[in-house]
Amino acid sequence: MNNDLSSFAATPLLLVGCGKMGAALLRGWQGRGLPPNEVAVIQPSRAAAAEFADTAVVAHRGDLPPAFAPRTVVLAMRPQQLDEATPPLANLADFNLVSVLAGTSVSRLRETLPGAASVVRAMPNLAVEVLRGVTTLFADNDTAAVATENATLLFSALGDVVRLDDEEHLELATALAGSGPAYVFLLARALEDGAVELGMSREAARALSRGMIAGSGELLCRREEESAALVREVAVRGGVTDAALSSGLGEALPRDILEALRAGVRRARELRGD
Repeated sequence: MNNDLSSFAATPLLLVGCGKMGAALLRGWQGRGLPPNEVAVIQPSRAAAAEFADTAVVAHRGDLPPAFAPRTVVLAMRPQQLDEATPPLANLADFNLVSVLAGTSVSRLRETLPGAASVVRAMPNLAVEVLRGVTTLFADNDTAAVATENATLLFSALGDVVRLDDEEHLELATALAGSGPAYVFLLARALEDGAVELGMSREAARALSRGMIAGSGELLCRREEESAALVREVAVRGGVTDAALSSGLGEALPRDILEALRAGVRRARELRGD
C-alpha cells in the first residue's frame, strides 16, 4: 500500500489529544507527508504540543479557524477524558471518526458523537513513531468501506495493520500489541540489569540487550518459521541457551505473559464498563 499521505483524501484532519500516543501518530504522519495546513490539534496544554506549532495546534475548539471543517477526527486522549473532550466537537457533522481509545466501544462513540458519519476503532502502539508500529483496526457493518480504507491508509503509513472482525477481540489486541512494547522494554531492562549485576559495564550491557532485541525482532519478521521453531534453533540441546531456559524461564515466561494479557484484558473491559 502507498505510504505517502501528501494527497490523503480525507483531510482536513483534527487530532484530539497530543500526548505520547497522539504526538507519535502526528510525527509519523508528518514524516509521511501529511500537509501541515490540513491538520489541527486540540490539546489542553499548548506547551505539551509546542513542537507542532506549525500544524495549527489549539487549546480549545474556539481557536480553530472558522472555516476548518475536518473530514477525519482522530481521538487520541485518555479514555477517561472522552466526556470532557468531546463537547467542543458537538457541532461537527459528516466526519470520519477514528478512535484510539482503549475500552471505548463503537456504540458508545456513536452515542457520544452522533455527527460522525462513520466510526473506526484503532489500537496502535508506540512504535508508530519510528514507522514500525502495528495497529489493530475494527469497523462495524454500519461503517462505509471507504472510511475503513482511509483509516487503513493512515495507519499503514506508520507500520503494519491488522483488521479484526470481532470488536470483543480489541481488548486482547490492546493488551497484546498496545501494551506489548512495555513488556519488551521491561525485558531489555531486566537483561541489562542482570548483566550489570554479574559484572558487565552498564554501557556494554545496554548496547547488547537493545541490539539483541532489535535484531531478533527483525529476524522474527523476516523468517517464516513459527516462533517456537526459532527458539529451538537458538536453544541447541545441551548448550548455553538450553541451560538458561531450563533454569525455569522456559516455563515461567509464557505463564507470566498469559497472566499479563489477562490483567490487561480485564482492565480494558473495566474501562468500557463491563
